[in-house]
Amino acid sequence: MDTEGKNAVVVVNVVGGVADMSAAVGAFDGGRTQQAWEEFFARMPDATVREDEHALVCTIADLGYTIMYSTTFPASTSDDTTEWLAVNDFPEGALLCRALDDLRPAARVKATHCRTIRDTHGGLAGFIDDHRAAVSYLRNSGNPAFLFDYLLEQRLGELRAQLDTPPPPARARKSRRRTAGSTPALTLESGLLDQLRAATTAKAGPDGWANLSNVCNWIRQRHAAVDVTGTDYPSLGRFILGCGEFEVDHRDGGPDRSAIPYVRVKP
Repeated sequence: MDTEGKNAVVVVNVVGGVADMSAAVGAFDGGRTQQAWEEFFARMPDATVREDEHALVCTIADLGYTIMYSTTFPASTSDDTTEWLAVNDFPEGALLCRALDDLRPAARVKATHCRTIRDTHGGLAGFIDDHRAAVSYLRNSGNPAFLFDYLLEQRLGELRAQLDTPPPPARARKSRRRTAGSTPALTLESGLLDQLRAATTAKAGPDGWANLSNVCNWIRQRHAAVDVTGTDYPSLGRFILGCGEFEVDHRDGGPDRSAIPYVRVKP
């Protein structure tokens, strides 16, 4: 690969990818208020480095790729995030943030960051993320995207080969045939994550947690069909639990009963 060419940029997802913010989720103990969000964002300097992911980013930079960073935190956190990257010895690189008035799901913000890089740098070699759903969304939007876990398993030579070869779109299995005139199925591309967040908020209790079954029922009552065949998950419920966009809590269902899954929207 000519690292001066059009595909030299590799974008790294910061929060959840290389920065572990799990110690700061206590900010939401009293609910997801504006004040709670501001407190959570203010904890960015205290994020823990994910050491394996840090080493991967350094290796990619050593291979000659230009590193850039993406965060779905608002632009008001850019100084803290940039300083955190520098203090923790990450390779130098520009940071793309969420605009202050941008309320879209994280995957769409990341897709916008990909478009920005294509416009300013002519292309990109890959967007590395920790969320399978985001990687699927980006791939299906025409962007090369990889899971951190997948790249961490590659040897050095294989790593370059992976970044030099655009990955295929997320795997799609044949869906059930719909009758003529039926409503198109709800998919990732048509706003599934938006609807799941709305469902979780609508069915949540005072603590912000919603019973998974209630969330699924809310979706199915409003959409004739839901298609998750492009996500590697066999059902809507398993997609919600595994996509990485929701916190999961398995609660005691009582004597001789299985635990009941509850979910709430991740920050």
